[in-house]
Formats: sequence, structure tokens, C-alpha cells
Amino acid sequence: MASAALPFEAATIELAGTLLVEASAGTGKTHAITLLVVRLVLEQGLEPSQILVMTFTEAATAELRVRIRRQMHRALEIVSGRAGDVTATDPELVRICEKHATPTGLDRLKRAIAGLDEASITTIHGFCLRVLQEHALRTGARYGAELVKDLEELDEDIVYDFWHAYVADWPSVIELLPENPLERLRVLLRERRRFPEAPLVPDSTELESTDAKAGALLRFETDFLRYASTELDARKERKASSDSTTCSSESKKRCAVRAATP
Repeated sequence: MASAALPFEAATIELAGTLLVEASAGTGKTHAITLLVVRLVLEQGLEPSQILVMTFTEAATAELRVRIRRQMHRALEIVSGRAGDVTATDPELVRICEKHATPTGLDRLKRAIAGLDEASITTIHGFCLRVLQEHALRTGARYGAELVKDLEELDEDIVYDFWHAYVADWPSVIELLPENPLERLRVLLRERRRFPEAPLVPDSTELESTDAKAGALLRFETDFLRYASTELDARKERKASSDSTTCSSESKKRCAVRAATP
């Protein structure tokens, strides 16, 4: 039986366990996150390095960093007995802090503010990159791997290389394919990225049982997917090796320049 939806109160919600919150734009999600961070510091004594805050965009991440820092300083003022205008502008924060207006609460806030730069306030892709870099041996990731926002150039190279080689080996296939076959290849490549482990169907026996035109299209698509599956990984590996070599060469040049500079 599904649990009933409950109103969300950042100042009192249980901090343990998993919680799904649904909220529309402009309902105070960012403010609620800042309150939860303050509570984690005051109530559970967590250090900023033990707290992970993730969002979607770089802009949202930058805003979160600013607002969390501002909220921590406001909390420090309240716990220190200097609430000022915060009492009227943010009564929820006041309610949270008043429960911990003790030497322990004050010490926790001071240490948290001093260590805010260590907090993991990042985008989802930024967190993924950090995990890959910090656990490269366990994940099998290359040292110095980078996240690429757009793989369109790599995709286009794979599509055109396959197309040129395929047509060169089987020129008459053009007459058997529908219009705009390259766009079809792009769609297939995107689907292959989404489902890299999906089996390819139909198999070779089914291809033989279809008519010439349908068989040519199926063979064209399955041949491309097999080609793309191999080339995607191979080309990313080659690019990573090339980038590493370039970085190494540039580092040597910089070292040589520094050594030659009096």
C-alpha cells in the first residue's frame, strides 16, 4: 500500500532514511536545502565534507554554494544571540537554531563555516567525475579522464566512416535504402548509447529470410550497430591516449621553460 503524501517541513522533517519531495518551481526548494544543511551540522554534528548536495546545472550549483554559506552565517548570528532581522525574514531558521543555542552548537557552526570549501556542492555529472577520479582503480577509469558534454563530433565521425566504407564495398545498397540513411544511423547510434548491453536482433538467419529491400536495410542497420559498438570504445580510448600524450608533452615544455628561466 502506497504511503500518503505528507506536507514537507524542512525544519522538522526526519533527517534519516530516504525521502522523495515533489515541488514545483518557485516553492522554496533551494531555501529548504539550506535549512537541511544547517540542521545536519547542528543536529548531527556533520562536517561539510560529509554532506553531499547535488543539482543539475552549474548555475544552480553556484547559487546553492552562495546561499548555503549565507545561511550558515545567519545561523551563527542566531546561535550567538545576534539574530537581528533574521527573526522576521526566516522564522524557520530561527526555530532550528534556537534549539541549539549552546556552546556545542556554536562550535559546530564555526567549524562548518571554516570548512565550507570542502563541501560537495556539485552537479550530478561533476559528482560522477569526482567518483571516477578518486576511485579510478576500482572503476577502471583512465587517470585524468574528462567528462565531455557533447559527443556529436565523435558520433559524426563514426557515422561517416561507416557510410563511406559500406558504400565503397556495396555501391548498389544505396538503391535499396530509404531516403536520408545517415539520419537513421544517427538515431541508431543514440539508441546504442542508451542501451549498450541490448542484444542485436534480428540475427543473420532472419536476414536471409526477408525480401531484398527489407533484408538490405536490416543488414545495413545491424552492420552499423556492430561497427559502432566496437568503434565507440576504441575511439574514446584513442582520444584519451592522445590527450594524455599532449598533456605530457605540454608539461615537459613548461618544465623546460621554467628551467631555462633565470
